Parts: sequence; structure tokens; C-alpha cells
Amino acid sequence: MSDKTQAEQYAELMKANSEGRFLYYPQRYTDLHPGSVGFFDRSGSWNEIADLSKPESLKEAKLTPFNRTLTMLEPREIMWKTKSSESEDEQSIRGTGGLSGAMSAAPVDVSSEGKYKKGSMKKAALVTGHLVKHQKYKPPFGHPIGDWIKTNGNTLAKGDWRKDIEKYGLWAIQETWVTPECAITMTSDSSRDFNLGLDVGATGFGKLGAGGSSLAKLKSEGWSTYEAKEGDKGLVVSFWGVYYRMRTFSKFFNNSILKEQPMEAGEEIILRAITDENGNVTGHEKVRPIRNDKGDIIDYQKVDREAERAKREEEKQKQEEEERKREELNQSSIEVQIDCEGMTEEDIQAEKEYQEERKKESMKRKEEISQIPDKKKQLEELVKLVKEDPDLYKGELLKLVKENPGLYTKATHELEPVQVETVQK
Repeated sequence: MSDKTQAEQYAELMKANSEGRFLYYPQRYTDLHPGSVGFFDRSGSWNEIADLSKPESLKEAKLTPFNRTLTMLEPREIMWKTKSSESEDEQSIRGTGGLSGAMSAAPVDVSSEGKYKKGSMKKAALVTGHLVKHQKYKPPFGHPIGDWIKTNGNTLAKGDWRKDIEKYGLWAIQETWVTPECAITMTSDSSRDFNLGLDVGATGFGKLGAGGSSLAKLKSEGWSTYEAKEGDKGLVVSFWGVYYRMRTFSKFFNNSILKEQPMEAGEEIILRAITDENGNVTGHEKVRPIRNDKGDIIDYQKVDREAERAKREEEKQKQEEEERKREELNQSSIEVQIDCEGMTEEDIQAEKEYQEERKKESMKRKEEISQIPDKKKQLEELVKLVKEDPDLYKGELLKLVKENPGLYTKATHELEPVQVETVQK
């Protein structure tokens, strides 16, 4: 675990708790909230790229609108008091160790009785002093936003955030747990003692907000303490969301593109005499000898440099036009891996229903397009749909191109697979 950042280590240690992915560095709710899309950098700080709940935010980031309505569920208030990386067995052992803080009115007891010897295992803990507010967008969430990210894949891949997205991936925040103040600790690898100041949760650590004395005491014992400022709307101590890794910005087709062929060095061109009807030489012309398999000259081909140059120019223009069309398709060819963190059975079912609805809609639209008499018009409509959802429509587009090789290009087309995988972590 030593090669991971403190934020990553803390999140991993706190996985035993089901309330989201815990943050070693609490973030302001105004920055990190349901609907936020962005990434956590190496330092553990949140960087928002856009807010799905704010159309103006998407426009400013040069992203397309998110055309689905996000519905916020009724907020819930929960009394956490303490959360730690300890197992239930470890907590039970500590609970029988004569912890004075759990049996007295003192807000904090960090005496020798309040320490639990557990080798060199790394541990983490969070103490919250007030009710924790839980806010969540109603599912389906992961796949609709995944579709939106694929639609905007080319913009994200080439935009100002491209290097960060490539390195850190993208998070879309679905739910958050927010508190006005908190204290966090994580032991070092070499520490053999775990400070049990968190056990004051058993005596009602809700007193944390009464004058801040508990925060000050925990801070003096090495805990990191945080208090929300005016305008922060609280501190996010945990979240769930959907993680998107755009691993490959693949090409839509494998193309065998015709290239302009320059005249090869040493090409055999000779001057042939031009004679009149009396056999008098009136001039000369450039010709290429045409030889048989044995190398014998069987004929000559007149060399017309101007006509050949014009032909090469025409081929070049055709290639550029084909490349432009291919580029339009390439913009949608983004490989996205989706990891839906903390999905409940309800979330999973909602995502499945969403996927089924997408398939039904795609079948209907494919059927409508197939009824269009003009094949070029079919191609145009399919290109539009591929930009919206490459997974559902690329196969249909490839089929049309293969069945009508002269419709789009003479190039050889081989569609590359694009996989979108949903994984419950």
C-alpha cells in the first residue's frame, strides 16, 4: 500500500463501511456534489470539469447538453458519530478493554486505556459531530452519463483536461455524505498504537459542535480536523459515483488508404522519334516501354505529365474527402470502461431497465432508417446515430458500408470493437 497516496490508502482502509468512498481530504459541498463531473488529482483534491445539473456549466466546457432529467431523492439525515477501518471483532475487543471515554461524560479520553495494540496494521477513522446529510440522484445514473461521456469523448480527449483525464479518469458524482465538521486520523505504517479517541462516539460525540473543545482536543492528539466555512454548504466526507476510464481513443476503421504514388527513381522513359508520312523526323515524345514477362518491349505508352499530375491531384482530393468523413466517424469511437461504485440492487435493476429501453429504441430507429430508399440518406442518418451511441449503431453502419462498397469509400473497412463494461466494485 506504500506506493499509494494517503487519500488512496484512506479510501481503501475505510472500504469496510458501506456509506460510499471516504475522503481523506473532505471537500466543500459547493465544489463536490451530486451531478459534478471531474477528477481527483494526485493530492486528493477535486477538480470539477462540469456540472450536469447546470446547462450553463456544460456550455462553458464546450460539452453537449445532458438531455435526461436527474431527480434528487429526498435527503436523509444520519447520526454517524464514528466510522473506522476496524472490523467488528476488533471493535468488540476494544470495547472490553476498560475504555474510560466510553463510560464517562468526558468528550475525549486518550489515556493509555484508550489504546489498542494491534501490531503494525494501518488503521483509519472518522469522527463526525453532527448529523450527516445524505443526498443522492435517483437511478439509472451510470449508463446514461456514460452515453453522454462517449458523445463528448472527442471534446474531452482533445480539451484542456485531456492529460488529467487520461491519468486520473473521470468521476460523475451520484451521492454525497455531508457534515459541518469532522476529524480524521490514519496511523502510519510503523505505528503499533491506534488512538481510540474515536470511541467517544459511544458517549455522544454530538457535543463536537458545542464550543469546538472536542475538535481542539482531537487536533492536539494528531487528528486532522475540519470545519465548514460560510458558503461551503458543508464538507463532503464520503461519496458514491460512477468512474469512467477512457482507456483508448480508437479509430473507427482500419483503413487501406490510397496514397499518391510519386514517380519511382529509375523509371524507364525514353524519347521516341515522331515521323511524318515520308519518314522524316518531326519531333520527339516521351514514352514508357511496355514489356512482357520476358522483358521484351511489346508496346509503348505515351507519357502525358500534365494529365498524370491532374489525375494525382484528383485522387488526392478524393482521399482528403474520405479522410474528412472518416474523421467524423472517428470522433464517436471512444472506448469507455465504466465502474459503478456502491450500486444497490435497486441501482442495478434501474441500469438494466435503462439498457433494455435503449436497445428497444435502437431497433425501432434502425428499422425506420432501413425503410429510407436512398442509401446515402441512410448513411447520413446512421452517422448521426453513431455519434449519439456508437455501441448500438456502429454495427449497422458497417453493414451498410460493406453491402454498398461504392457508397462511402473504396477503402477496406474493419470495425474495431468498443467495449463498455459496468463493474460493481
